[in-house]
Formats: sequence, structure tokens, C-alpha cells
Amino acid sequence: MAGAFRFFVDTTRAQEIKIGVEKVSQNVQDFRPFWTTYFAGAFYADLQDNFRREGGLVGGWASLSPRYAAWKTAHAPGRGILELTGVMREALSAPTADYAVFDAQPRSVRIGVTGAVADRLRAHQEGLGHLPTRTVLFVDNIPRYQMLMKQWALDQIQRDVPSVSTTTVAAPAVPTIDPYRRDAMFARMTRASARQAGIIGYRTTSFTDLIAGKSSTSLSNLSPQSQAIIAKYRP
Repeated sequence: MAGAFRFFVDTTRAQEIKIGVEKVSQNVQDFRPFWTTYFAGAFYADLQDNFRREGGLVGGWASLSPRYAAWKTAHAPGRGILELTGVMREALSAPTADYAVFDAQPRSVRIGVTGAVADRLRAHQEGLGHLPTRTVLFVDNIPRYQMLMKQWALDQIQRDVPSVSTTTVAAPAVPTIDPYRRDAMFARMTRASARQAGIIGYRTTSFTDLIAGKSSTSLSNLSPQSQAIIAKYRP
């Protein structure tokens, strides 16, 4: 897919996961704002949703043994699988949580847990000893993260373009984006972003014209990062 941001995933260590970007313009050097302000919320939301569903996003976690299930009902009623104390789930709820590891670098981010929580997570993640394998750390929503990456790229450009306003602008119709875009998913996302801003025509037209080289805005007025992104998406 032309101009796509591609992720790589490293799961070498059971207690953490590393996610990075590859095949992007060399002028786009620092993705830390994306990791912290766009990616983190979505990633941790997926982990928390998986806890609520007791592994439903990864095929379901193995049930508790009847004996342990009875003990847990008596001593920790209402607690789900892997939530006897709640410490592991809490550590995987936000970058700043206790025992959380969230190390954002220019081209990758490392997410996991530390301390005694790391040992426990690894035991479940790998099914050590008498424990069945229960996947806690995972990445399976790459299309969503790609859309977030493209939204971040779009926001970088729109912040740099002087003619783009976030106030109400008269725009009677949504212009056709497809002739200028090779990525249909990005086109849909762009329109959605414009609708949320309440300026359907103007914002989308400005961005489309930049991609098509028809805007009166000089690329020299944009940041090097935005110039790189525009060059990446031009036909």
C-alpha cells in the first residue's frame, strides 16, 4: 500500500512488547508524540478490554480449576481471571501506572511491566509450571494503529498549514478525495476528521490540494516533518 506506515512487533521478552515503525520517510525522525498521545490510549484500552472479557480478544483464557474457582469465589468474590489482587491489570492500564514500563523512543515504544509483576505476567504469558498459557500482552489491532498513525500525520500537517482554521467555515459539499489518494482507508479517515471538526469541505480540500500540489500554500512554510509526509502521499 503506497505511503503506508508499517509497524513491526517484537515479542522476544514475555513480560514486555516492543512496537516500532518502519518504511517511513527518513525526514520523519521522532514518533514519540504519536506513541504518547495517540497510540498509548488505544493500546492500553485493548489490554483492559481483554481483561474484562477474560481473554476474549485473544481466543479466551483457560478457565480456573474447579477447586481454585471455589476458593476464589469465597475469598475474592467478583474478581476475574488474573485479577486476584488487581495489581497486574492496574500495571497494564496506563503508561504512568505502578509497575508499568512505557519507554517511548523516536522509532519504537517498549511496553510491559516490571518487578514481581513481570515475573507473574511471564508465568501466565508462557504457561510456566502448572499454569496454562494466558496471553496478556498482545498486538492484533494493527489496522487501527495504522489509522491512528495517519491521523497523527494529518494533524501535523494541518497544524502547520496557515490557511486551515478550526472555526466554522462555509463549505457546502464534501469534495472527492479518491482521485488524489491511493489509500482508501486514509481518505475515509480524513473525511471523518473533517466532520468532527465541523468544517467538512474546507479542511479536507486544503489537505487534498496539498497532496495534489494544487494548494497556494508553499511547502516551505511547513515543517520538514509535514513536508516529508506530504511527499510520501503524493501520487
